[in-house]
Amino acid sequence: MGRKRVLNRRAGRRVRSRTAAAAAATPPEPPSEEPSELPAGRALFREYYARQKLLSSAADWQAFGQSMRSPLPITFRRCGLPSRSAASEACWAEGQQLIRAFEESSGRQGRALPWCHGYQLPLSRLELRSEAQASGAAAALQAWLLRASGCGLVMRQEVVSMVPALLLGVQASHRVLDVCAAPGSKTTQLLEMVSHGAEGGVVVANDAEPLRAYVLAHRLRSLGAGLNAVVVTHRGQTLPRAGEEYDRVLCDVPCSGDGTLRKEQALWASWR
Repeated sequence: MGRKRVLNRRAGRRVRSRTAAAAAATPPEPPSEEPSELPAGRALFREYYARQKLLSSAADWQAFGQSMRSPLPITFRRCGLPSRSAASEACWAEGQQLIRAFEESSGRQGRALPWCHGYQLPLSRLELRSEAQASGAAAALQAWLLRASGCGLVMRQEVVSMVPALLLGVQASHRVLDVCAAPGSKTTQLLEMVSHGAEGGVVVANDAEPLRAYVLAHRLRSLGAGLNAVVVTHRGQTLPRAGEEYDRVLCDVPCSGDGTLRKEQALWASWR
C-alpha cells in the first residue's frame, strides 16, 4: 500500500505540473463582450493581443478597449526645413489663429506638442469634417489644414509616428536609410535633420511597393527642390549597397494597424 501511495502522489504531481505548464502557455483571455459589440475582425484582433500577453488584467483590457474605441485626434507639425522656414512660420502663425478661434467657439481644447513643433486638435478627422458643415470656425480650420499640408508647410502625422526619427540622433552630415518609408512623414523629419547641398548628408527613402514609392516621391516633391533625397523601391532584404555604410537606419515596419482602426472604424471588418 505504501508503494501505491507514493506512486499516486508522484502521478498527482506530474498531472498538476502538466496542468500548470498548460495554463502558463495559454494566453490571458480578454473580458467577454456581447456578440453585438464585436464587429467582424474584432475576434481576430482580440486573439492577437491575447497571445502577445501585454494585457494582464481585466482593467488593462478595459482601458485598451476604451482607447481603441475612441477616435484618433488630428495631429500635425510644422515643416522644419531651413529653406522653407519663412513660409512655414507664416503658415503656422495663421493656423494658430484659426485653432484658437475654433477652440473658443467649440469649447474644446487641444494641446501643443513642443518636442516636435506640432499640435494635437481635440477631435478626429471625421469629426472635423462633420463640424465643418455647421461651423465656420471648423470649416476655416479644415481648409487651412488641407492647404498647408498640400503644399508641404505642415505635416499631418500621428504622435507615435513622430517619435522614431527623433530618437535616431541624426546629424547634419549623416547618410540615412529609411527602409519602409512610404507615405513619407518620417522621411520628411529625417530630411529636416540633415544639411543639403554638396557637403550635406543624404536620406535614401525606400519602399518595397512601387505605387507607395511613387506616392512618397510625390510627397517629397512638394517640399521643394534642392533636397538631398533619393527614392528607391526594393525589398529590404535585397536593398543594394550604396558604396558606404549608412550612419543611421530607420526601419519602422508595417504594424498591427491600431491607429488606422481608430481613424476608420469600418476597417474592423477587414482586419487580418
